[in-house]
Amino acid sequence: MKRRPAPHPSPEPATADFQQAWGLLPVDEAAARSALWQLLDAAEAQGDADSARCAAAALLVAIAIEFADFRGLQRALKAFQREGAVVATMPTGLSATEKALALDMARLTLPLLDGTEPFGPACEAAAGRVQRGLLDTACPLAPNVRMMALKLLLDYRGQQLAQGPIEHLIALGHEIAASPGVSPAWQGRWWLLVLQNREWFGDELGTAQALQRAQGLVQRHQLPRLRFELACVEMSAALKASNLPLADRLFREIEALRPAIRPGRLPHGLRAQALYLAMGGAFAPALQRLDVLLALCAEMEVPARDVGPYQVLRADCLLALGRHEEGLALLQGQADGQQGQQRVLFDARIAVHRAAAALMAPSHGGDDLPHAAAEADALCREALQACAALRYSRFLRPLPQLAARLVEHGLRLGVATEFLRDVVHERRLQPTDPCREDWPWRLRVRALGPLQIWRDALPLAAGSSAKAQRKPLELLCLLAAHGGGPLAVSLVVDELWPSLDLDAPRASFEMAVSRLRKLLGVPDAVRVADDAVSLDPTLVWLDVAAFEGLSSKGDPGDDASRSQRARTALALYRAPLLGSQPLQGLLHTARGRLAMAHEALVRSEAERLLTRGATRDALAVLQQALLLDPLNEPLHRLLMQAHLQCGERAEVLRVFRRLQSLLAARTGLRPAEQTLALAREAGLDCD
Repeated sequence: MKRRPAPHPSPEPATADFQQAWGLLPVDEAAARSALWQLLDAAEAQGDADSARCAAAALLVAIAIEFADFRGLQRALKAFQREGAVVATMPTGLSATEKALALDMARLTLPLLDGTEPFGPACEAAAGRVQRGLLDTACPLAPNVRMMALKLLLDYRGQQLAQGPIEHLIALGHEIAASPGVSPAWQGRWWLLVLQNREWFGDELGTAQALQRAQGLVQRHQLPRLRFELACVEMSAALKASNLPLADRLFREIEALRPAIRPGRLPHGLRAQALYLAMGGAFAPALQRLDVLLALCAEMEVPARDVGPYQVLRADCLLALGRHEEGLALLQGQADGQQGQQRVLFDARIAVHRAAAALMAPSHGGDDLPHAAAEADALCREALQACAALRYSRFLRPLPQLAARLVEHGLRLGVATEFLRDVVHERRLQPTDPCREDWPWRLRVRALGPLQIWRDALPLAAGSSAKAQRKPLELLCLLAAHGGGPLAVSLVVDELWPSLDLDAPRASFEMAVSRLRKLLGVPDAVRVADDAVSLDPTLVWLDVAAFEGLSSKGDPGDDASRSQRARTALALYRAPLLGSQPLQGLLHTARGRLAMAHEALVRSEAERLLTRGATRDALAVLQQALLLDPLNEPLHRLLMQAHLQCGERAEVLRVFRRLQSLLAARTGLRPAEQTLALAREAGLDCD
């Protein structure tokens, strides 16, 4: 008797497993994925396309929720997109509403996971249904499943950069996240999503509020994964603000949290660490971090388009190490897999690398020098024009000094100057010589002479006598006189509010800082950290700091460059600190310190010029200095020596008579013996 083929096993056990896996997905994604892969294997072995599509849909949701472990993505996509599956017959064990929502959620993942899937009508229809399902109170969705759907919907709108719909979703999500049954982990993930969207659209207040909410959840519930993600976000902000002490602390915190984080999530932290190392000039250790990161991405089957930012960072590190050909090859390989606007962006990055390599190339002189300079100019012009067209301001992000060199070159060539000013302001780039004034500084403050302030090259009224402005301006003068600080808050309080009670000065200090920030219009320019106050040197140029930097001893360079620095420093010293304004305390001391530095620089430069035989130049330096300090007898003697060296005895006597008259009128003293000896040498009978 012929045997009948055995029937397919009943799908009911698998149905129950799917229902359990779906409910587990927002709670334990790894366990849920393991169960879903088993279900997909069983469904495909049985030829059950409907159940296979259902399992594949849940797997796509799982991959998109984490966006870290992409193993099996192509297989899940193939099973989900297979023709002929019928939603109504899917034996999922879920309600009809939940079935439809699960499939729509999977549809939303396609533009995020499948590079060939457009944001078409089918996706838009699915997005509308998911959003209506979130609002349907009759829909029997578990609270964490509802959060999962909300997260996918927000990611979908985020990829479209649709700010209006995103704002609507955030308002909706706040209510859902606060509803009973939502786990602290999902509440934290929600605030992390809000933070990322607020930051993308430049909402600083919203970003800070979302960060505060997420940090509060970490403190209350000990959520290591959320703390890890927040540390990565905070690291990026700290590097953007040039807050290296905070970045260093976050680097160590990320390192301590790494053992508690699943491998798929580690690339975020490794990238943050590599960026910190690279921006600090530690390019070899940064490359080591990136090698580990890329190995993890390979294991997690991360798509090439999502590995792109890591490869760009690696190429930047290779460039910094002088291995620019390797870096270019890496970028070119990434570009070959891109299309549309992404390909244009990679072409701009390649142009930037070529220009930067040309600027880094050593100059050998000879006949090749003009050709090399012309080639560097052409490459810089091409690269910066490409970046300006895309508004791509983050070029060479881990290499701020090299980016600044490229910007300097572009400003000198007159290329995209408005765009380059925006790049400097956004990234707080500093010129290769931080003393130079002709740079797009947000603020410039002159305190050598009457106080003057410029914001974005426009003058601000600095001489207001209004009571509300007096203390903020005194604080600014105190900081400017000390090269921007940092100054201990206790020192500032004692100087500006010496007669107030113990508790009142701190409140007065905080009010002065707040008003100074408002007056300057660049709040980040005034820093208060570690119980000290300072002006941010990436935002503020100070003539005092530039003068002291240029006039400091032991500067490198040849004789000509040292002379140029001295001349620039002398030109900055327009008058004593804060001009003729009466000063007391720390400001009076600072005025004396700067006057002594000015005299020492004048003497040094004049003596150097006299030694070289450049007598006329020495005379000009001394005469200009004596206009600022007419009672300075040592400088008068040097001036007399210079005239003697020129054989101008009549001028020696004229200088002596003027000094003699000034001393008698203002001090009642007579010239020193050294000065009298010079006058006698010129033929004057001083006895």
